[in-house]
Amino acid sequence: MPIRYFQNKDLSDANLISITEEEFGDSLRESGTHILIHRDRHWKEIYPGFYEPVHWMARLKGDQATRPSPLCWGFRASLEKDSLSAANGTMPIILLQDLESYTLESLPSKRRSHIRKCKRMVKLVQLTGTPAKALLKQQGYQIFVSAMKRFKNKHFLSQEKYLEKINNYIYSGYYFVMAGIFNDELIGYLTAIVIDGTAYMDERLVKTEALKTDLGSTLTFEFAQVCRRSGKIHEVISGQHSPEKQSLTDFKLSMGFQVQFVPVKIDMNPMIDKFLYWRYPDKYYRLKGPGSLETGYKEQLACL
Repeated sequence: MPIRYFQNKDLSDANLISITEEEFGDSLRESGTHILIHRDRHWKEIYPGFYEPVHWMARLKGDQATRPSPLCWGFRASLEKDSLSAANGTMPIILLQDLESYTLESLPSKRRSHIRKCKRMVKLVQLTGTPAKALLKQQGYQIFVSAMKRFKNKHFLSQEKYLEKINNYIYSGYYFVMAGIFNDELIGYLTAIVIDGTAYMDERLVKTEALKTDLGSTLTFEFAQVCRRSGKIHEVISGQHSPEKQSLTDFKLSMGFQVQFVPVKIDMNPMIDKFLYWRYPDKYYRLKGPGSLETGYKEQLACL
């Protein structure tokens, strides 16, 4: 499919929309996700019976960070500075905050070289509208499968479920989709959403055969530049910290992101808490952080 067929925008003209927590919650509900409204905040059921706000970095007040349903076995919510006394855990995230000074010169020389090389080889565009859906339907799933096999993830979406997700991306109008085109072929893409000034990078997938183009680094950097130019974004999130995936963490750190520990209020059924700690220590770490808050640690967290 030739590039001229795509409805795309050069990144210098990229349109980045910041939506509200309410809009995102309504969008998730329309796509079938179980959403609750509790004390004016929108909560998502991420596991059966466990809830967290749809907006990770919403930073709730202490009286809002309470059990959203009497039937749930647990919840977690980030806290505002004035409510840190209610914190009993942390959420380890990969975060970029100083967007104003985030330029190519701020990166290590190796990364700068990779990005310059990629931009000479690959055309980067924002995909929008029906042609974007057509492109992702025709070529996106092959990239998704290629990436999942490389990540050794055996439990990935079927093509039918993948296409349902693409429909949500495109037709919600809220997601930002950036693609890399090489020789008129889609070789990778990044999806993201911005909620109340916080940008969340959702997926960054590159076909295995195209890794030599260094598109992964370039998508990350260029998305941050779109955020910087918008003037609407104050932080970019690249998922939660996964110590068991050290190479992925090293990559994100080399791109200028940092591991930060956001204060949270978390409550879980004690039996489930003990089971998760014993059976799934990596997931437990991402739920509660590296340990209890120590003297002086709250002052560090208050700087976030």
